[in-house]
Amino acid sequence: PPNRPPSQNDNSGSSPTPPRPPRPPDPELRTAVSGALGQISATGLEGHVLSQRAVASHPTQRHTVLGLPQTGTEIDDASGIMTRLNTAGTHYYDRNSGHGRGSGWGYSSVLSYTNWEDGIFFAATRYQGAGSSKEITAYILGTPSGANPTGTGTATWNGAIVARNVAKTGHLDGSATLTYDFGDSTVDVLFANLQYYPGGSTPTQSVADSSWNDLDVTGGVFGDCSGSSDCVRGQFFEDTAGTTGNAVGGVFRKVVNNDGTYIGAFGATRE
Repeated sequence: PPNRPPSQNDNSGSSPTPPRPPRPPDPELRTAVSGALGQISATGLEGHVLSQRAVASHPTQRHTVLGLPQTGTEIDDASGIMTRLNTAGTHYYDRNSGHGRGSGWGYSSVLSYTNWEDGIFFAATRYQGAGSSKEITAYILGTPSGANPTGTGTATWNGAIVARNVAKTGHLDGSATLTYDFGDSTVDVLFANLQYYPGGSTPTQSVADSSWNDLDVTGGVFGDCSGSSDCVRGQFFEDTAGTTGNAVGGVFRKVVNNDGTYIGAFGATRE
C-alpha cells in the first residue's frame, strides 16, 4: 500500500484524541513543490539545518530519514535531502487549507510543512517513531551568495517562517523581515505575526515576536545556533536569476515559556 502520514494524534497530552483519517494526496501541491524544487535543483546547493528530539538519548533521525547531515547546523551537500524530496513515494497534502504558499508532505513517519521564496526552499518536519521517539528538523536549501549584499544605506528582505514543536503536531507560521545595514555589515532579524496552526486553516494561538539586532554578517553568513537557547543561523543566497544576495534564509530556535521549543526555518527576498 502507498505510504501515508502517521496519525495526527499528539501523545504528549494526558488524554489522547482520536486520530484524523489520512488526507488524500494532492497532485497540485506535488506539482507546486516540485516546481519550487526545480528552481533550486542545481549543483552547489547548501544551507542550514537544526533539530531537536523529544528524548535526547534517542538516536537522531534527520540523517537516516531525511538525508540531512547527522550533526551540526551546516548543509554542505544537499544530495540526500533532494533525493528524499523527489522520491516518488512522497505524498503531498494541504496542511492548512491553502494558507500562504506552504504545503505539507508525508513520507513514512515524517510530516513536513514547506515553503519557498525565489531561489530558496525551506521546511520544518516532524518525525514520529515508536512511542516517545519524536524529532523536529528544520532546514533551508539554496545556492549561497558567498558574499555580503551590495548597496548603500539599508535594504529590506521580506518573507515567511515555519516552525514546529516536538510536543505538538501542528505548525507555527508568520512573517520574516530582515534589514541589512551596508555601512556596518550587520543585519536585524524580526519574526512577527506568529500564529500556531494545529492542522487546519484557523490558528488557535498567538506567539510573541522574536528579534535579533546588529548581527555581524561575514561572507554572507550570520548568527549562531550551536547552543540551546533562542538563536538564528542564516545566510544570503542567489535568486533563480543568479543575483547575489537577493534571497536570504536560515534556521532558528524559539523557546516559549509553558509551551516548549519551536524549531523552524525562514526565507525572504529583497524588496
